[in-house]
This record gives sequence, C-alpha cells and structure tokens, in this order.
Amino acid sequence: MGVGKSKLATVTVVALEERQSNVPLPPFRSGAGANGVTEGVWMWSHPLPHPDREQKKKGSVMILDCEGMGDLDEHIGANLYLFCMLMSTAFAVILRPSRVDRSQCDRLYHALCCFERMRTPYVLPNV
Repeated sequence: MGVGKSKLATVTVVALEERQSNVPLPPFRSGAGANGVTEGVWMWSHPLPHPDREQKKKGSVMILDCEGMGDLDEHIGANLYLFCMLMSTAFAVILRPSRVDRSQCDRLYHALCCFERMRTPYVLPNV
C-alpha cells in the first residue's frame, strides 16, 4: 500500500538541502500507484542543516525511508520488520486516503498476526 513515504522523504530533503550547484538531487525511489519500490530501510547520506537557519542552530536532520507494510517479508528479521511496520502504519494513518477500504484493514490485521507469531518481547509483550 503506497502512502507516499518516499515522496515525502524526497520533498523533505529538497526543502532542507542547500545546494551550491544546480545538480539535481537523486530522490528516494518512489513509484506511481500502490506498488512499493523501496526495499528495507534507506537513509539520506548527506547531513542536512537544521531547518531554523536564521537562528544559526547547529545540528542535522536524519531522513529515513522504508518499505511499506504491503511489501514486507516477515522473514527479514523481527527488528527490521517491526521498524518498517511502525513507520508504515504511522504514515498510513497520517497520509491515509480519504476512504479506508477492506484491503487496508486486511493488511494491518496481517501485520498484527505476524507480530503475534514472532513473539518478540518488545512487539506484543502481553499477547
């Protein structure tokens, strides 16, 4: 289920990046439609300046992108699976479509069932 995480990550990088040259930024890979193109977790490799440049605040912003909950393989490891699911679920709520359909509910239910089968103590400790 594509919810626009890659596109949002790319727009954020472009907004924060100050380029001295006119070289176009290589974006996070994203595709049209519901088919995901991101595999695993990706991180923007260049340090990005603090958004409040006028106050000369120091620090940097880390931008992450991960595969969506419809594309996850539960055999990739519990920690990576959990991280991607949490990010995907949060963005599915924030960037949700105007109408939530049955397939989206089924994918979320499938993810919860996968967590239950994993039985890791930091996923569902009271199940």
